[in-house]
Amino acid sequence: MKTFKSLAAFCLVLLLLLNIFGGLAIAAVSPQDNTAKNTNPFAPSNGNLPAGEATLAIGFIYIGTDSASSGTHSFVEIYNPNDFTVTLTDTYSLQYKSMAPSGAEYVTSDWIKLNLEGEIPAYHSFLVNLGETGALPSGSGRLDLTDVTFDQDFVWPAGIKGYNKGVKFVLMSNQDLLPSSLLNPFTGDGAGQVDGYVDMYGVSGNDNTAPSVDGYETERILANAADAQSKQKGFVRINIESGIKYKDTDNNLNDFQQVDFRTSDITNSSLIPRSLEDGAWTQAMIETFAAETLTLQPGSSEHDLNFNWYSSRNDNTASIVQIAKKSDMNGGLFPTVGVITVTGTVGDASAEKSWHKAGVTGLDLNTEYVYRVSNDNIILNRFNKNGGTPFPKSSNACQEKRTPFFNRFKK
Repeated sequence: MKTFKSLAAFCLVLLLLLNIFGGLAIAAVSPQDNTAKNTNPFAPSNGNLPAGEATLAIGFIYIGTDSASSGTHSFVEIYNPNDFTVTLTDTYSLQYKSMAPSGAEYVTSDWIKLNLEGEIPAYHSFLVNLGETGALPSGSGRLDLTDVTFDQDFVWPAGIKGYNKGVKFVLMSNQDLLPSSLLNPFTGDGAGQVDGYVDMYGVSGNDNTAPSVDGYETERILANAADAQSKQKGFVRINIESGIKYKDTDNNLNDFQQVDFRTSDITNSSLIPRSLEDGAWTQAMIETFAAETLTLQPGSSEHDLNFNWYSSRNDNTASIVQIAKKSDMNGGLFPTVGVITVTGTVGDASAEKSWHKAGVTGLDLNTEYVYRVSNDNIILNRFNKNGGTPFPKSSNACQEKRTPFFNRFKK
């Protein structure tokens, strides 16, 4: 695949207050907690697996359905976060079910199962081909996968095709077909995770032709949401708290971000699917969206604000801040009007880290702002809301942390 550039983005809602000394009351974001769950710090949780058994993660999903799709092929990418090779043959399966309410070619009353074959070396991705969409590279198929070597083909039953308005994919460490009555293997429909459960992603469609998905990990994107599924958009596992790719917190809403292939940076290998022949991911590549020790300091006047942060050094080329009034948000999305964009400076802090600096001027006092920062020009589609400790405690200032250039609050 092509070389990519790194990104980090955080958002913070801040209330600029003039205190008795004429300064600004500003909150700072502490470094992210990347505590290891396995031998690899970005490994997913093991789910209901025997102790010490290998685990895998669903890393990327896209389903196109016709010639107007933005990708030439539909796919599911599976990542091995372990420091050893995982054998798939005779052990693992990938299972699918749609939320289609009607239409014979999409309805799946039963789960559809693919017995996975081969093996995944440490820190590699395994790419499953769900089929051609009908889109051409010369047409709408901007994500051109015609020359990609897929690692296995998903075999659809006769007359059935993938649906793009709400689907569920489950990764299992056995090859037993899930019962058709089972809605959510993650919870076992209230009875606990099913035996052999490894990972799952459930996503709702971008309109109301299908209901919100009924199987997912902890939280889901609702039907008709701005960042729901369509034939133009894929979903990549980038944790919204840390910006870490492939980090799994068992929360679909937090762990997956939407990528619109009509506008995304398809030269960035973190935003396109990866197969075995592309080799292993490095830690720097997996941390490409992470920002560290993001701090804010007063500028030369009470209307100015300076941003400083670090990132893993990986061809970072920019320091960009976007800031706007919280009152201009629409339905929880980052504002589209009144956005101030500032490009700062970037440099090498060490052999492993880059530093980033940018200053914003002309802010109004006693006003809540949302902001986001980027190590590059890549802008994804959602950001997350987490209540933080008010700062300072004597005011009603609110701290919220976001990653990276995402445009939707977690409710």
